[in-house]
Amino acid sequence: MFIIIFLSTMSNSYSIVLMSPNFFILRQIRGNLPPRTSIHQLPLQYLLHKNLISYSYNITLFRICIIIILICVRNFVFLQICSIIPTMKLQKLYSKVRQALDDYNMITENDKIAIGVSGGKDSLTLLYALSGIRSFYPVPFELVAIAVDLGYEDFDLEPMKALCDELSVEFYVVKTDIGRISLEKSKNQASPCSWCAKLRKGALNDFALSVGCNKIAYAHHMDDIIETMFLSLLYEGQFYSFAPVTQLDGSGLTIIRPLMYVGESDVKGFKNKYNLPVCKNPCPYDGHTRREYVKQLVRQLNMENPGVKKRLFSAIQNGNIDDWVKCTKPSDAS
Repeated sequence: MFIIIFLSTMSNSYSIVLMSPNFFILRQIRGNLPPRTSIHQLPLQYLLHKNLISYSYNITLFRICIIIILICVRNFVFLQICSIIPTMKLQKLYSKVRQALDDYNMITENDKIAIGVSGGKDSLTLLYALSGIRSFYPVPFELVAIAVDLGYEDFDLEPMKALCDELSVEFYVVKTDIGRISLEKSKNQASPCSWCAKLRKGALNDFALSVGCNKIAYAHHMDDIIETMFLSLLYEGQFYSFAPVTQLDGSGLTIIRPLMYVGESDVKGFKNKYNLPVCKNPCPYDGHTRREYVKQLVRQLNMENPGVKKRLFSAIQNGNIDDWVKCTKPSDAS
């Protein structure tokens, strides 16, 4: 279907615009009318010089405006629909997280688990999942949420606190100057991200221990695990990615990653469907890291080779990486 818009001036000239329904101009024709001839008297074939299409719309200026408005509204609605595709229902999220918990024995009776919430979509999705699973999981466990404030201005934690209240999860804030400190310690480096990550994890671990937690749930999803493998390959020359369960030596803490079977696209869909209160990361280096480069690389690979993410994840699972072998249940290893 095409839209034909006839435009004429006070003189005997005319202009015709051939458009697609999404308002993309396919062709524009200008010409002069024969003497004493109205544009409405001319057949379409004459105006287009060739029989390009077999139908048309004679449109007044008012109708043109209406069409433009309708097209804009339609495109806006279409973009809104696209932004929530694919959507992930709560039950599907529960199922994938429950599978990870069971496959790697992540939770045992009376565990007290801390979730490090940053305000991003990943940690809020994990918070939503574990708070829901808590009510029907075979063994009881406690859950707390801990936000490490890096000291940046305009970082509003109230939406996270409100969500925790809604989910009946205890919420703590650890005040720090990690943002400033990591910038100072990395003056001679390209990015302060490594310093920031170490200090942030240290602050989270210390506070988790102080409130009686024995486990910390990280919100690493399937894409994070794949990207970490690529980072290790490209910049360290080894095949490695962090494991589903990691024991922190000397601290008594265990790290678990319940979102390991959940893809980033599913997390985005869940965030949109349930309107999670995501906070913008105030870090000036956000989106300008090696991980962001690898993320785009993996995305391109998956576009050119559909299904490659699942195959890469399977390679990691079956790759005999030491940390993965250690956390594999005996029944799975045989």
